[in-house]
Amino acid sequence: LALCLHWSPDARLYDLIRDVARDPLVRRTRAAALALGAGAFAAVERGELDLGENLATEALRHAAQPEESFLAMLALGISDLYRGRHDAAQAWYRSVLAIEGLPPAYRADVHATLALLAGYAADLSTARDHAAHSRAGAEATGAVNTRAFAAYA
Repeated sequence: LALCLHWSPDARLYDLIRDVARDPLVRRTRAAALALGAGAFAAVERGELDLGENLATEALRHAAQPEESFLAMLALGISDLYRGRHDAAQAWYRSVLAIEGLPPAYRADVHATLALLAGYAADLSTARDHAAHSRAGAEATGAVNTRAFAAYA
């Protein structure tokens, strides 16, 4: 569920996702990295930044697939963004772009976020560059939600 980036569940489902990630038994499953990453994302979105960072860090240790690393790094980047640590957030998003085998839609979303962060810093040249990469990637995917976020950025 957490890999559906532009869908936000209601608070009860976010709480359930977070609670599943906190269950020690989830760490023994093949889905540990995704469960921890989803829990991290849910915790961060609910404002529980410390918990989110802890779960995301643990998810990274379990990650073996591109999407698993992506989800953990995304949660860490968003947490830093919410804390106002834009340089740290940018570093996480640049790390995401270095993940081999990451689906193009996720790359497009990361470029959109980097465009916004560059815009916040009044670095319009970098913002335009990332926005162009985001739009090109989003058009290639054909996903309406990815194209909408790219257009927003």
